[in-house]
Amino acid sequence: MAFAKIRRMLPRQVTYLNTPHLRWPPMLNCEIEENLKPEKGPFLMRLLRTTLLAAVLGWGIAGGTPAQAAEPFGEYQYGPHWRNTLDVYVPSGQSGPHPLVVYLHGGSWLTGDKSDADQFADRLLARGMAVASLNYRYSQNATFPAQIHDCKGALRWLRAHASDFNIDANRIGVFGESAGAHLAALLALTGGNASLEGSVGGNGTFSSEVSCMVAASGTTDLFALVDEGGSMETESQLIGRSVPEIFANINTPSYANWVALVRAASPTWHASSNDPPTLILHGTEDDLVPFEQSQLLFDALLDDGVAVAFQTMPNIGHALPTQYELQIFDFFQQHLEASPGPVFDVINGSSSGDAFGTSIAMIDDVNGDGVADILVGAPYNDQRDVSAGRATLYSGASGTILRTFYGRTRGDLFGFAVASAGDVNNDGRGDLIVGAPAFDGAGNDSGRVYLFSGGNGAVLRSWTGQAAGDRFGRAVARPGDVDGDGTSDVLIGAPFADIRGSASGSASVYSGATGSRLLLLHGVRAGDRFGQAVTGGGDLNSDGRPDIIVASPFYDPSSSRINAGRILVYGKTGDQWSTRLAISGQMAGENFGFSISGNGDLTGDGIADFVVGAPGYDGAAVNNGLLRIYSGATGSLVRSVASSMAQANQGFGVSLAIVSDVSGDGRADVAVGSTHFHTNGVDVGRVVVLGNAGATVAKTVVGNLADSQFGFCLVDGTSKLVIGSPSMRVNGTNSGACLLYSTQSLP
Repeated sequence: MAFAKIRRMLPRQVTYLNTPHLRWPPMLNCEIEENLKPEKGPFLMRLLRTTLLAAVLGWGIAGGTPAQAAEPFGEYQYGPHWRNTLDVYVPSGQSGPHPLVVYLHGGSWLTGDKSDADQFADRLLARGMAVASLNYRYSQNATFPAQIHDCKGALRWLRAHASDFNIDANRIGVFGESAGAHLAALLALTGGNASLEGSVGGNGTFSSEVSCMVAASGTTDLFALVDEGGSMETESQLIGRSVPEIFANINTPSYANWVALVRAASPTWHASSNDPPTLILHGTEDDLVPFEQSQLLFDALLDDGVAVAFQTMPNIGHALPTQYELQIFDFFQQHLEASPGPVFDVINGSSSGDAFGTSIAMIDDVNGDGVADILVGAPYNDQRDVSAGRATLYSGASGTILRTFYGRTRGDLFGFAVASAGDVNNDGRGDLIVGAPAFDGAGNDSGRVYLFSGGNGAVLRSWTGQAAGDRFGRAVARPGDVDGDGTSDVLIGAPFADIRGSASGSASVYSGATGSRLLLLHGVRAGDRFGQAVTGGGDLNSDGRPDIIVASPFYDPSSSRINAGRILVYGKTGDQWSTRLAISGQMAGENFGFSISGNGDLTGDGIADFVVGAPGYDGAAVNNGLLRIYSGATGSLVRSVASSMAQANQGFGVSLAIVSDVSGDGRADVAVGSTHFHTNGVDVGRVVVLGNAGATVAKTVVGNLADSQFGFCLVDGTSKLVIGSPSMRVNGTNSGACLLYSTQSLP
């Protein structure tokens, strides 16, 4: 019963207490960079070209120092055998004592390892639950009941050491898959059964009972397997004798003893009214463990009046697909009464170098469940070709993958920018925009942008840059319905277009309804990079039409303010577009406009305001960074906000998002990212949420993984804050991650 794994990997948020075996992993140098032109300033070179420390340091919440770099599994010996080891994971930054989920791996009782828990542990940790994953003796080491003796010995050991790990000994659940599900069911259904307790590790005064149990695709009744025929090789090795042979020789003197052992190893035969709440999952197409095995356990528990649920997994074999994990986590949170931490979900890049989380957008409800969904770009993903790129659409409710989109050719960087498109084709489902700025359609790196149907994934429209090197699609946005035809339009930046000189840049507005270009704007001189950031500004002048904002973060207002930057606000009156506002940075090299966000009322006057980041601003330190908030009604500066901590090169303002009211002041708030905020000399990144139009710091979230670019992009998810960390090392160097924080639980 080797269990198929088809889950996404999760980052390790692990705290080890008194870990006896610490080993330091090698340091690997690797880079993630956007191949921008060489005139980039020192801050931006630092931002987009970063060296990742390969040590897994974990990430944490709200301050503190990074976890010490250690291999992810610190082992504790709970019994005398070399397989009697377990790992303990404890939530970071949360008070306890914590409920505990004990994980039992699969592997036909012949193989498998406690490290399998690494695939999901962080999602339990984020919900306020500790996790313990244990090894037990293989059947080639010892036959049954050695395996259940080990599990019970581990439970007693954990209770004996509960205070060491800040664990609540009265709130312990167990979760097993395949062979581990068999043992989890036995553990849950034989509490107080002295004949199966054993003495592994001692601690005999402590209980091995559990409060709830989840079993996925496990063997539950060996008698039923005999009736179905087959060799039962792995079950026979577990028992120590061929099980079919036992029942073929009923007249032998030892028959009764062997039958008793088979019964003891069959969880269904232990079912009683005293059993804890149970969740059972099983695939209907399982060809290793018959689906009927779980049905038998469900029926037995139901007959005894136990609180039991059976989740059938249609058309699934011997596997636990990702879409069922949320149900498991919810089950444990309910029955163990866990209090979730601020991070309630994590989605990770699938492979080394993906830079997953470079771009993120909330998409209008695609699957009809009433919840906005999440689109995440991984521009360096190699699945279709080297750095062709990928964008993945996830359910905002469950985190399951709804649809995946891929770049077409090598080096497209598809997914470098993503945005919502509204419902362009009027099918009742949200549509989406994906930029591929290095697509070579009109020459090398001319760029292309795609408008996809969220309903069926079809390409509704596409637009290609006009010339080589344009990087058309480096920035994309939904400006709203600028032409008044009832359909949202599309705003695209091409910061390296050469219309007014090398890399002067351009921005275009296209009709969502027809695909025709409605407007072409451009920078005024070489090097402006006009269009590097674009956004819809909302209706700033109350004329019933949305306005747009385009940034030139390398614009030179004067010879003394090189790369100070500039933003321009454009609006349409009748058939005429005009520049309604132009604002320049005040200091050389501040890169004013590197990030912009609009369409949120920060001041409470009923009109959308906008915010502009200047991550290269030299305030209390070089490249300390600055945020400026502007009134949409008047265009005047409302407030300038610098980082509360003076740190050189932290880049406060490298990312921005106007978010739903987090501070409780009845107005929209602003989330600000600092990808190079550091603690103890290590870049970990930080995101600050500002309330009261920037006057107060409402919430702070600090990354805890070295050089992960935590906070590279930020998105408002209404009740959640979504943060990109494209250099996080989970499934390889720079695989990246997208972290979802509950705004109600932020520290």
